[in-house]
Amino acid sequence: MDSLTEMLIKEKKRLAKLHRLACNDIEHGPEGHLRIGSTSKKEQYYQVSDIYPDNGKYINKQELSLAQQLAQKEYAILFSKLLNRRLKLITQLLSTPFDDSQDPYYTLSAKRRKLVTPYLPSMDERIRIWLESHEYESILQDTDPEIYTNNGERVRSKSEKIIADKLFELGIPYRYEYPLHVDNAIIHPDFTIYDVKNDAEVYLEHLGMLDSPEYLTNALRRIDLYASQGITLGHGLLLSFESGSKPLNTRYLSALLAPYILPKHR
Repeated sequence: MDSLTEMLIKEKKRLAKLHRLACNDIEHGPEGHLRIGSTSKKEQYYQVSDIYPDNGKYINKQELSLAQQLAQKEYAILFSKLLNRRLKLITQLLSTPFDDSQDPYYTLSAKRRKLVTPYLPSMDERIRIWLESHEYESILQDTDPEIYTNNGERVRSKSEKIIADKLFELGIPYRYEYPLHVDNAIIHPDFTIYDVKNDAEVYLEHLGMLDSPEYLTNALRRIDLYASQGITLGHGLLLSFESGSKPLNTRYLSALLAPYILPKHR
């Protein structure tokens, strides 16, 4: 999560807390509103409501807290409107993160780009840095199947080859079985995908033996491990499926990966 997103989330929580305080003052405040008059010596307070319309009921010295509560309620109403506008804006910003692919640098001609220094690292540069930081040694054993992808990687199954080849074809940066630290354990997600547009990692697990109760139980445990780190379906976790009678659906796979395709590969 980038620092701007963290800052927005923190500010949203702060404003939500203030909003609850304001709403409480509104909900529990007295009926009506405050009218303030004055004489040459002091202010005079009146409670204007359905029961006391027009000029309102005079609030004497012993009822000063009533005037304070009315004034606080009216302030809370104004303040909550301001908070609502700011919360709405923050929610919009969080739901539409900045997409580096919208940088006008990529709309320039190749000749013009040679003369321009972009303000943001190029997508290709960020991909290169990510891939270099995710170099690792394969954990496959000699006894594992010899299945190779179009990118020259060795994988465990024909379905994983299909997935890897699709990622490669679509230009989506990924690593196969790259280690991920979860609590006190290390797991190896089938595919770690670099979501370039949002500068985030997404994990794709292929559940390829759903006929097996033991396999399914282990898969659910693995999903629970992801969830313990806040990685859930739709929030950093992708799942593909397969059984003995139902092979991997390649149309589903294409739809699953579509959000991570860069403009130049569309």
